[in-house]
Amino acid sequence: MDDLDLLFEGVAACRQVVALAPGDPAYLSNLAAALEMMYWHTSDTEVLDDAVRVAREAVAATPDHDHSRMMRLSNLSNSLRTQYVRTGDEATIRKAVDVGERAVSMLDGPGDDTSKKAFDATPESHPNRPDVLSNLALRRAAAAIDLAGVEAGVALARQALEWTDKQIPDRAHNEACLASTLRSHFNFSGEVSSLAEAAGLARSAMLRTRNDNKNLANRLVEYGTAPGVAAPQGREHV
Repeated sequence: MDDLDLLFEGVAACRQVVALAPGDPAYLSNLAAALEMMYWHTSDTEVLDDAVRVAREAVAATPDHDHSRMMRLSNLSNSLRTQYVRTGDEATIRKAVDVGERAVSMLDGPGDDTSKKAFDATPESHPNRPDVLSNLALRRAAAAIDLAGVEAGVALARQALEWTDKQIPDRAHNEACLASTLRSHFNFSGEVSSLAEAAGLARSAMLRTRNDNKNLANRLVEYGTAPGVAAPQGREHV
């Protein structure tokens, strides 16, 4: 069985799970991600439209206070960006940016300007400076309307990770941030190398994250965005 056969089988399995647990946001999110991956393999525009629709349902089914909402908003934003690359519709990219900014606003409040001011106000010697820069990188990538804008976010995220000690557990946050910006880069460019690098970073972040950390689910989800990565059985894996 080749990769495409496995992908079709995975989508069918996700649909079955959603049918058994209708309205479950985790299973809807899994299905949306599987559909988007199928689009990249088949270029079937109806599949992409379905991915966007299901991603919207996953967000709508997630309570505002749920920490998983940020991840599902980010996934919807990425799917909308993919749709924009296909159609060139300006309304779609504006919606993608809006949804992406809503996702990142759950980090430390709304607005790119907030993160820029926070970074400028953080002394160069302060241990939190890389984290603040990572948050700014996420905002830049979320607000991007073209590949150059996403690449600017990726560059900031790389710089933040370079500034982060390899031995500290908190490095997971900055690895995950770079992984997220690289996934956005893949959605604009279609460069599989960006997705592969994102998976490697997300795996590292996942391994650094304690089992009791509420971000572990997000790390697992980010790791699962790459083709060829096997999903753990049970709950959400996007």
